[in-house]
Amino acid sequence: MLKLFLLVFDENSCAFGVLVLLNIIFLFLSLGLEVVNNMSIDALNVVKISYPKNAASERNKYDAAGVLELHFDANDKRLKDKCAFSQYLLSECDSVSALVISNRKPASINNAHATGNEWQFLCEKEHLFDTEYAKQWLELKGVEHIHCPLCKTGVDFLEQKDHIEEHDIDSMEQLKERRQEAVKENDEYLVYHIDQLILDKAATELWRGANAHRNDLNRDALQSTLDHWTVKRKMDEFRPKIVESTKKCIEKDNRKILECVCYRCNYKNSKDSDRNHEMLDFISHAARFGAFDCIQLLLKQAHTLDWAAEQRPTCLLNAVKYHPENVEMVNLILDKLQALKLAFVCDDVMEQVIKFDLVDIAKRIVNNRWHKISQKDETLAKQINLQMHSYFCSRNAAFNYNAFDDGEQLDLDAWEDDDDNAAETFDDDADDTWE
Repeated sequence: MLKLFLLVFDENSCAFGVLVLLNIIFLFLSLGLEVVNNMSIDALNVVKISYPKNAASERNKYDAAGVLELHFDANDKRLKDKCAFSQYLLSECDSVSALVISNRKPASINNAHATGNEWQFLCEKEHLFDTEYAKQWLELKGVEHIHCPLCKTGVDFLEQKDHIEEHDIDSMEQLKERRQEAVKENDEYLVYHIDQLILDKAATELWRGANAHRNDLNRDALQSTLDHWTVKRKMDEFRPKIVESTKKCIEKDNRKILECVCYRCNYKNSKDSDRNHEMLDFISHAARFGAFDCIQLLLKQAHTLDWAAEQRPTCLLNAVKYHPENVEMVNLILDKLQALKLAFVCDDVMEQVIKFDLVDIAKRIVNNRWHKISQKDETLAKQINLQMHSYFCSRNAAFNYNAFDDGEQLDLDAWEDDDDNAAETFDDDADDTWE
């Protein structure tokens, strides 16, 4: 609220009345602004909400962040501003939103409208954006790193160096236009710079619903970029960038972009040791992030890879350790590894299998002779005392009961269920290769 100032005046001065009137006007305007800024935000209009990955971390700046959809009169002056992401007038956007944050723990995270949150605007200026781009920004940054891309509110001192990426501001259409201008001006350095922005944008975006067609636009732009690098023999020079962006693409489970990268960046049936190492790393990364579509695509080339460095399959460990609920993905990995007919070592995997009580997975590992049950396994299973403990007990009972006529005990490691041990024949049809 603006303060009324003491006026030193001459009673005969005509300026006295004018000054008093102006002070009164400013007073009411100030009161009006306070009312507007303190208006409660309707949680029903928060169309996207993100929570911290580690809710217990003391480093969390906010308890939640969201995208608040706003509605304005067609003549509202604020709609004459441009969206920082798309660079279109807000009046041309289908929906306009602002970024909001909450510092109060919600009563229930599963509540669709999160009525337990006390929302407030992220920045005092209440900057507005195209709703779809604001959702993408929130998904990209998360609660941990959310900030306003215009006024930088929400950025800590240590985050200044990683503030806002250029590809997060420009749309793919704008990047293509910028690239065409750079080509016309024969600015080769700028062309390569924009090429990398195109790669970043294609890798970090995954559009759904009415905007799904943008995925095709991103793929086409990326194809042109990678083809350009191939012609100019720049693929090796940009390889670290390709690997970094490919991992981001996998984290989004963007199969379409991953397929484009694999086909055009020499990952298809490549005998190069570096490409082989990167492919195995991509597979493990996909398992770590539960990217089912991506790992399904990558494992189609499993039979062309050298798995010597993966005697202990990291991809299987990651799938069981981080996504034990996704049994379909775990079995997919097992199917492909089993088809390789290699002797893997799965002691670390078995430990996770016991912890998450995955009996069927344990049976497959044992029947493939990738692990021999140890006393440590039995002790851990007994402590947890679930189905894995019952499995071990029944297995030991069968071992003690069965004996040959000459009195020798049955070799438990050779005791296998034919159905469980039936190896899948790897499908090497034309459909299993990238086109």
